Amino acid sequence: MAVAQAGPELETFLLGTVGKTISAVQVLAPNALKSVVPLSVLASATIETFDLGAGRTFTLHAGEYLLMVDLQRTGRVMSLPSAQAWSHASPGGRPTARLQFTDGSAIDLSEPGRTKRITLELTVR
Repeated sequence: MAVAQAGPELETFLLGTVGKTISAVQVLAPNALKSVVPLSVLASATIETFDLGAGRTFTLHAGEYLLMVDLQRTGRVMSLPSAQAWSHASPGGRPTARLQFTDGSAIDLSEPGRTKRITLELTVR
């Protein structure tokens, strides 16, 4: 499992998501979602590119949608080579959100502690 937090490390990590097709998105901390567009619309969208923003933010371009992520101070992105939908029976802690890909891999957006500050906002281009 690879972990990325910011800067060049995050850029290298996000390059690995380009070209992957999203199969599902789980938001496991409801306060993290800052949009009215349902994340289910990302199913079958392919990540075309990404932009690194200021600080610890990035935007994934997938089809006609932009998924903006703010990792805040302590958030991290973890690469999972093989993952199912998260459940209470899953090993490890609960991520804030999980993006699953059609190839069986996934990325988790997670942070330590109980206060979840990572935000996700989905917009139409």
